[in-house]
Amino acid sequence: MSNKLKTKKMETRRNLYESALHLFKKEGYNNVSVDDIVAFAGTSKGTFYNYYTSKSQIIIERFKEIDNEYIKIYKKIRKQPGTKNKLLLFSRMQHQYIQENIGCDTLQIVFASLLNEKGADYIDNEKRPIFVVLNKIISEGQKHGEIRSDLSSYYITKTLVHCMRGIFYDWCVQNGRFNLIKVGNTYIKSILEGFIISPSNDL
Repeated sequence: MSNKLKTKKMETRRNLYESALHLFKKEGYNNVSVDDIVAFAGTSKGTFYNYYTSKSQIIIERFKEIDNEYIKIYKKIRKQPGTKNKLLLFSRMQHQYIQENIGCDTLQIVFASLLNEKGADYIDNEKRPIFVVLNKIISEGQKHGEIRSDLSSYYITKTLVHCMRGIFYDWCVQNGRFNLIKVGNTYIKSILEGFIISPSNDL
């Protein structure tokens, strides 16, 4: 495949993606059909299905973009001192990104899409950046004696991921009525107390 053709394909996919997100935000996810998306994008239904299996697949792609943001966050915090501090910074920056750049409406669509399209295989994939990043931070914390070692880094990582997901879900259920950054940080801080080793917390 020539570079020109690859570029054209990427542009077509991006056009469909951005058109769909625009319509989801404007009209509401349930009110937008594939026909609406291709009409807005100026392409055909056949072209749409060359790139996406369904309109909800576009939301899963949005979820993957969120995952990529976690890598950027990790690069910003990885040299910060203290495992607890690093995890709290990650959590705060994660919640800030979701609240300010994704929004409750989009996140609600993400959850609905994952449930409707059996997206658990993706959301629980342990190769996702959020699993990889948190496991790395926790493993390093265990090596430095900052995180309890009687539990595996895998277990602690899964616990934190499930907690984070629960905070996002609750935020969606309440239609974004609480400050995700403030409340999320409070919950994560409480959860971490069960895993962090400190002079006043001999485990």
